[in-house]
Amino acid sequence: MFMLWVFWPNLAVQAKRWHDRNKSALWLLINFIPIAGPLWALIENGFLPGARGSNRFGDDPLDESETTPH
Repeated sequence: MFMLWVFWPNLAVQAKRWHDRNKSALWLLINFIPIAGPLWALIENGFLPGARGSNRFGDDPLDESETTPH
């Protein structure tokens, strides 16, 4: 039962993180590759920074120049 509670939020967070890296949420499927897939997802989503500036998924939430009114 605990796994069901954790599964959906995990997918949502990973999808948002893949978008931060300017990649499609279809990259979630990499988790199904034994051993290497979850390791790759951990490195990409946990240790590497997001793409700088706007991308096709929206504005960079950390970029102050895009959020301040001109």
